[in-house]
Amino acid sequence: MRYIMLLLLISSMMITASAPPLVGAAPCPPHHSGHWEGVWTSTAFPPAGGGWQADVTVSLAGTLSGAITVTDSIVPPGSRVNGHVSCAQIQFGIIGDEAGTRLVSFEGTIDESGLSMSGTYTAISGDHGTWSGRIDPENALAVRFSPVLWMASDDYQPEEVQIMLDEPSRPNCSTELREHRKPKRGTLLADCPTADVLAAKADEPNSYIDIKGIRVGEEDRYRQQYVDLSSTYDVVTYTDITVRNSRVLIDYWLFYCCASLRR
Repeated sequence: MRYIMLLLLISSMMITASAPPLVGAAPCPPHHSGHWEGVWTSTAFPPAGGGWQADVTVSLAGTLSGAITVTDSIVPPGSRVNGHVSCAQIQFGIIGDEAGTRLVSFEGTIDESGLSMSGTYTAISGDHGTWSGRIDPENALAVRFSPVLWMASDDYQPEEVQIMLDEPSRPNCSTELREHRKPKRGTLLADCPTADVLAAKADEPNSYIDIKGIRVGEEDRYRQQYVDLSSTYDVVTYTDITVRNSRVLIDYWLFYCCASLRR
């Protein structure tokens, strides 16, 4: 596979500072991309309120984009958001259609750590109120130092592991879990393995996931399998965060379902 992993520096999904502050002004907080969670409270229709969570990316120019889910509201789950961050000020909106109509507009202030923010919102329905949110410090750190990959146009992408498992999003399972025994193909341990099955077989040192009906070396068929399934799953980087002796250790994992044997 032709790719180059850059140094684990700040990725394109993270912005650490905006323009230099004016003399005598407080420094700008860091702007964290990642998974945010918070609450909203209506002042127009009390006691209405609920929670929200969003996965957002903030560019070096301060442009914000991502997806948001708001509980106890009419906002569809996974709705698009866009907006802008400037020093300690943030504004963004929930997009309701292809024309870019904002269902809800948010304005607020980011605290000096960059880990929490709060403000007010207004909705085209006539509702208005307050909101607040926070990002987990470890999550923010993991996003900040996540690896950046340069991929060739014909490379396989690092996908969600569910692409190889029996999941509701993949009704036609074509994989099986086997135990490797040379020189034969191996003993079948489970047909259409789920995540729970893999966890139960974690101590099997010679187990592997096999794609039914495709032999090693039949790369065209692997490629077609990947093309058929990849659009259903996200390109992801997995992280494992451990705190040890006041230090945070972050492991990054990339899963390639169909890596080429020729690269």
